[in-house]
Amino acid sequence: MKLADLNKLYVEADSIDSSLFSEMRSNVLLVVGDHYTKKGSRFWKRLRDEKNISTETKIRVTKNHIQKITKTLINNISTYAPGVTVSAKNEQELQDQKAAELNKSVWQDLKHRHKLNKRFREHLEDYVNIGETYCKVFFDPSAGEMVGFEQVPAIDLATGQPLVDPVTGEPVMQDDESKPVFSGDIMFERYFGFNVLRAPEASNLDESRFICLRKMVAVDDLKRMMKSMPDAEDKIDKISQGADETYHIFDGASSSFKQSSKDQVMLREFYFKPCIEYPEGYFCISTNSVKLWDGALPGGVFPILHAGFDSVPTSPRYRSIIKQLRPYQVEINRCASSIATTQSTIGEDKLLIQSGTKVAPGGQLPGLRAIQYQGAPPQILSGRSGEQYLSYMQAQIAEMYSVANVGEDLEKPGAQLDAYTLLHQSLRNKKNFSWHALKFEQFLIDVCEVSLKIAKIYYTDANIIPAVSRNEVVNIAEFKNSTPLNYQVMVEPQTDDAESKIGKMLAISQVLQYAGKNLDKDDIGRMIRAMPYGNREEAFQEMTL
Repeated sequence: MKLADLNKLYVEADSIDSSLFSEMRSNVLLVVGDHYTKKGSRFWKRLRDEKNISTETKIRVTKNHIQKITKTLINNISTYAPGVTVSAKNEQELQDQKAAELNKSVWQDLKHRHKLNKRFREHLEDYVNIGETYCKVFFDPSAGEMVGFEQVPAIDLATGQPLVDPVTGEPVMQDDESKPVFSGDIMFERYFGFNVLRAPEASNLDESRFICLRKMVAVDDLKRMMKSMPDAEDKIDKISQGADETYHIFDGASSSFKQSSKDQVMLREFYFKPCIEYPEGYFCISTNSVKLWDGALPGGVFPILHAGFDSVPTSPRYRSIIKQLRPYQVEINRCASSIATTQSTIGEDKLLIQSGTKVAPGGQLPGLRAIQYQGAPPQILSGRSGEQYLSYMQAQIAEMYSVANVGEDLEKPGAQLDAYTLLHQSLRNKKNFSWHALKFEQFLIDVCEVSLKIAKIYYTDANIIPAVSRNEVVNIAEFKNSTPLNYQVMVEPQTDDAESKIGKMLAISQVLQYAGKNLDKDDIGRMIRAMPYGNREEAFQEMTL
């Protein structure tokens, strides 16, 4: 595909979702508490130092309930979507059992080395806060452990050809230059929704014929990567030309846009899904001025995986829960600001005196200050605390939590809460978040499946042996030849959460209560051994041998 066609696709894809990208960026600001963008240190300093605030001054107060709701959703979904594991497709087939065991070992090794549990938590935050999360899974030959150095052949300056030893006929290597060689590794790259583009004509993100990722990279790093590529000098010159363009980069830390420096350039990564035009898929990485790499997708595996929070009919993109919470947060902030304004303007008590009445300081005693007056006695007008807004604001807060389906999380448990009631409440909460948890679980399953496919394509014995142990060297070919027909990626069952332990304790306790006298001592010991909190060697040492 030509560079002009790629640039045209990029402009069309960027413009079609520009309003949604603005909403996603504002979601990031709302979560961190930057509800009002037009503020500065001089403004807040003036409010603190001024004794009298004019009526034209607007006090803006933020009651950030959005961050509490989003954190509650994240914790609930992470509780019900713990992770994924690999199991045999057919438990009776030895080949399926072995294939599942090998694939599970590779996946567990990836989870440990790349700290995927932490990465999945970050993806879950994007899933809830931004509304979309994206992960690119790819093999990087320059990653992993260094296995040695590759010597660079010496070049004859006169002819430009490699020097050859006249005796052995082998190329002469340079002593002062060598290229480090790495084992390579699978990488997981996180992308935000406002940096991901789709085909304008797509009605569904899964059916979009291409996905475009954009990110800023250092020009020097890009030039360094291009040195060993064909036509390196020509491409490096064009990269420098594209670096002259100015980009506005969203910075969540400062809650603003900043202009990129001249030493950065935007990289555009286009990934086309396998189709009639591209049977094995197609990728092209470019800037606005030059194509850098392109070719078929390795193994025909599409590397971009995504999950969306709330789908919108007739729209291929997703929305965050913050979309529904914005109106309530605006009303809460308005009420809080009105309360603060009332307290700052008419909050103090005032002394009312009639015309002709004279007021003067009186005598002072410890803890007492007297006032002298002549004429009608003065009256005290009590100030306002803004309580007229309080009930309305509290109603908006309660409705906001109800709309977000987290109102039950704020309910205080009763004094006589038994284990069955607690388990029932947990199952009821799980029902509220099951749909969003299922979508995020599918995202985890997709990441696992694509990772294993890429491992079968690129992993060598040096990559596989540390994952499956040296005893499984003879089964490396078995791992390479395993297919999804042999194993399945499924959600990992919960084993250490409070609800699972309580349910297990209740079931075993009920059996022991009604059938304990009919069981043997060894059977009772085995049941005690299975209890999450009952396996204590000091108390049941003889029964749990």
